[in-house]
Amino acid sequence: MNFDPSHLFWMGGDPISALRELGSAVYHVYAKDVRLEIGIYGVQGLIDVKPMGRFADRS
Repeated sequence: MNFDPSHLFWMGGDPISALRELGSAVYHVYAKDVRLEIGIYGVQGLIDVKPMGRFADRS
């Protein structure tokens, strides 16, 4: 499988634990940046529907 740890990270999962569980099923790991804006996601949650261009206002 292709594994994208950024999704687990922003959903509160543990990418390292997931990789250990998936083991040899992982074929490729996709890496990209993700950052949680604590002051914003504490109020609005993590599923943010604002346009991508408004990155300063997104969780």
